[in-house]
Amino acid sequence: MKVQPEHDYIAINSMEDGVWGAELSIPHEAAIAHDESIIVWMTGPRIYVNIQGRVSLFYMNFSSDNHTLYAAGKNISYEWRQAKLALPHRVSYLNPTTKSVSEVKVSGRVLKLGSAQYTAMAHDLLHECEYNSSRYIGFLGSRILYHPGDSFTIIDADQRSIYLCLAASILFPHSRIMKVCTDEEAKSLLQIIMLENRVENIELCGITETVDELREGRGAILLQGSLVFDLMGDSIEGLSSARKSELSIYSEIESPVQTGKVSQLRNLHLQMSGGWALQLNGMSGHCDRKRQLDVIVAAYNAGAYIVQCIGSILDQTRDDVRVIVVDDGSKDNTRSLLDSEFGHDERLTVLYKENGGCASARNYGRLSSLASHIAFVDADDFVSPGFFSTLYDLANYSGCEIVQGGFDFYDASKSEPYRQSYEEEYYKNWPRTKFGDLDVLRIGFRDMAAGQPSIWRRVYRRDFLDSKSIFFRESIRAYDDYSFQLLSTHEARDAVFVPSLKYHYRQHPDQDVKSGDVRHFNMVTMFHDVFASAVANSWDDVDVFLESMSHSLQWSISVLEPHLKDQFMASSAKLCARIIKSFGKNARSIIIDQINHPNFDNYLDEELARLSAFPAGAFWPLIAGELSHPDMLRMRAAARRIL
Repeated sequence: MKVQPEHDYIAINSMEDGVWGAELSIPHEAAIAHDESIIVWMTGPRIYVNIQGRVSLFYMNFSSDNHTLYAAGKNISYEWRQAKLALPHRVSYLNPTTKSVSEVKVSGRVLKLGSAQYTAMAHDLLHECEYNSSRYIGFLGSRILYHPGDSFTIIDADQRSIYLCLAASILFPHSRIMKVCTDEEAKSLLQIIMLENRVENIELCGITETVDELREGRGAILLQGSLVFDLMGDSIEGLSSARKSELSIYSEIESPVQTGKVSQLRNLHLQMSGGWALQLNGMSGHCDRKRQLDVIVAAYNAGAYIVQCIGSILDQTRDDVRVIVVDDGSKDNTRSLLDSEFGHDERLTVLYKENGGCASARNYGRLSSLASHIAFVDADDFVSPGFFSTLYDLANYSGCEIVQGGFDFYDASKSEPYRQSYEEEYYKNWPRTKFGDLDVLRIGFRDMAAGQPSIWRRVYRRDFLDSKSIFFRESIRAYDDYSFQLLSTHEARDAVFVPSLKYHYRQHPDQDVKSGDVRHFNMVTMFHDVFASAVANSWDDVDVFLESMSHSLQWSISVLEPHLKDQFMASSAKLCARIIKSFGKNARSIIIDQINHPNFDNYLDEELARLSAFPAGAFWPLIAGELSHPDMLRMRAAARRIL
């Protein structure tokens, strides 16, 4: 970057392999020495330069630990600082060293800053006015902080910043503002500003006074500043539900605050580095959804595993992560084990219904839940400590429709029972960001759709599933999770992923995936549903679903009992032929590349020849019907025996 103060513009450019790029000239209203700052910040290889609110992006191999940056302008210097949380990473301020700041504009009012000896802090205040004001004003303007006639107190707790309390004093001139200031220089500057500008509604207080007001005061309260939870976290947690309902918080935080600790507040804005934010808006009104996660466990004759499963989900530090077990007509001791082991725990609800299959049990549990977020777990599996509570917090901070943890395979019969999944290698070099101490990835629906069918290690936003009408199909008694996974990941488009959290996928002889019986024919029905949705909703990205279908059909062919293979391939070929007629020849090449069996090629060619006289078009999956549902196969077999 080159700054040319002798002209009335700033020129910015980049060089690659000794060649300059296209130069950007930004008109400048005043001499550079009179400007407040130019800001450079970076995240990974991306370098952003902000000049008068105009941001330019460059890609550079650049290290914050070994940087070479200089200001090529007279009377200008630069310094590295830890980024404000509104910015992605580390920031360089290019500050004119000869200019003292005599006044700033806070919330529409010009405030005199007094003595020039506070120039450094004055620049800090100036930057906050420029870059944090819109977010703060947006929070205040979109929330109901108090009702007419209520008293309203603002408690400001920040180590060094005085911007928020000054903004609040101007925006709420008739409210009491209690300022906890732990930095003596900031306190002195604030006192000068209050005196110079006759600001009279700010009280400099100690922590004891503010905690007393929080606990024993009356009326609505806004807590703001970066030290809110450091200084008052325990006091906030100990408040009654009634008092919490009068409380709003606006704060920057270093690590996640558990959702359950703040879910009863009137309003909330917690900003965290990495772009995470926990939001709660009292203006949205009351709905029938509780701010909690309900984990649905469908159980049928699960006595051998149910205690370990439920015990691993319930987090002893949380009461906003709950479990709903749907006993799907068990004949073993599942019910008595749940009563004896967890009968005292209010976080567990057990529902009983006649046997209808796993899909019906999952839907039953979901429809019985009033939670804002839903998860599904198989009764023979278990999770690592804090698995669902962490994912639930991440779901709230990210706002994503789907968040997920990693998984591994668990086989108790092995000397080394835990075996890594393919994801350890697949995502090894994936870009990561931090959520507290955790490494977090963002992955697209293609990676989720093509991977292991795993509805069981994910947390879903309930409003997302309801709005898209995504349910488990109850007529499918096995492999119903395939269609749920494909439909939900396609509609969500991407997800946040924490590989270090582990769902332990138990391997044992009684699993559906270990069978080679007629239940595999559910695959055909299930994929028919997926492609019917693709046609009905005009999806233009079906290749990943073709690959998922082809992998799954190939796997079924490989494990089916020999007498069922040809019938399964014939049914699969009917579906594939209809898909090829709908989506073109490219669909055929994808299918043939994945399904490696000569008989399947013959069945597919025969079916395509039979359909050759009919026009192509995306209507075949809609009229294909139940191609080979297991119940139909059983009926036909019974009819043959009778005849």
